[in-house]
Amino acid sequence: MKLIKFCSAHKAAIPVFIVLCMLPTLSCKPPVANSEQQSPEQVWKKANIHSYEFLLRINCFCSPETIGPHKIQVKADTIFSVNGIPYDRAKSYVILKTIPDLFRFIKESDARTPFRKSVVYDSAYGFPTSLYYDYDERIADEEIGYIITEFRKN
Repeated sequence: MKLIKFCSAHKAAIPVFIVLCMLPTLSCKPPVANSEQQSPEQVWKKANIHSYEFLLRINCFCSPETIGPHKIQVKADTIFSVNGIPYDRAKSYVILKTIPDLFRFIKESDARTPFRKSVVYDSAYGFPTSLYYDYDERIADEEIGYIITEFRKN
């Protein structure tokens, strides 16, 4: 075994090296406990966004009209237009969703204890960017998913 000899300059550098390695782990504030972290829905509500637009694609065993893409414009928390055409939910073949509607969908779907689910949230505003639910592994074509892209505040 070969021993490495340190000169006094190297010995003095060791504590400095250790401190430098530890700096990234030090923080001015204590870490936030999980119970204090905001849920994605709380982040969305705190952002106070009520007028926005986004592109919605629906993944399902559905007609092409349902799948989209749908360019949704929301004003005052209500769908105002879809693909540039005024939206009337009562007359629409496709029932589209606002961001709060998607949060309700997630809660309702989670309550059904799905066989498989995947939900991804936007890191800045908390809204879901991708969600997928397969409620029963024994049933084909009952899966549903939503993909939200091109989000923009108005």
